[in-house]
Amino acid sequence: MRSVRFSVYTLIIAAFMCFGIARAEEINKEFIHHAGWFHGVTYFEDRVDLPEDALAQKKMFVGRTVIVSEKGFIVREEMKANYYYVKVGVPDGIMGKDITVTVNLRVDSNPLTAPIVDRPSNLRVSGSARSPEFGWSGGGTYTAFTLLNMDSGTTLYERVLMTTQSHKTDLRLDEGSYIFAVKQSDGTGRYSPETKGKFRVDSHFERCKNCHGHGEVDCSYCHGSGHDINHDRCTWCHGHGEVECSSCDGRGEVKVYTLSFGGEY
Repeated sequence: MRSVRFSVYTLIIAAFMCFGIARAEEINKEFIHHAGWFHGVTYFEDRVDLPEDALAQKKMFVGRTVIVSEKGFIVREEMKANYYYVKVGVPDGIMGKDITVTVNLRVDSNPLTAPIVDRPSNLRVSGSARSPEFGWSGGGTYTAFTLLNMDSGTTLYERVLMTTQSHKTDLRLDEGSYIFAVKQSDGTGRYSPETKGKFRVDSHFERCKNCHGHGEVDCSYCHGSGHDINHDRCTWCHGHGEVECSSCDGRGEVKVYTLSFGGEY
């Protein structure tokens, strides 16, 4: 069972000047969530709104830092001029503990003029076909990663990753067509345009290398003789001398998955 909890906080900036809010402030907020027990993956949503005083002075959010404690992870985030939103997930392994989400937001009256981080490039997929590793090149410190199933049109996986240019999900992929998308940002919270990569997972059957296609192998207990050291019938293979191949479950062939990358766009 999955649960989603939502918290909205409108915060008052700690440092005030005599005639209003100081020109370059920070909003620091710590959200504490209890994951509970036996709930599967639990999700929490937090939001910080720009204070009314800052809105009246035409100020805005111009940067953010977010840290999640323990093994929690960021699913997605969004920063606009007047609010910041983050969704975090907590896996089964740390249920029953408090999870802390620490958000630092910078406020200023001057809009950002620095260019947005370049979009990621050199997308690639490698490794196991059913559990591949995804890679890309880029200069951002935050990467929003999304994995989609093209056949069903569903989003399978979302993460915001820190200071990395590769990622491996915990999913086992079936045959089909997929897209993974990445976009990057820096401390300003502004994301680059998205770059997408297409790939396929296919499968075919090959002759089992363990039994050479026969579906059976020599009994390891009697070494294929059909009887034990006392010349009694082998209780493991019932005197046949062979047992079902565990690699192919007696079929004589195994299913092999292949991975193919269709390029980026």
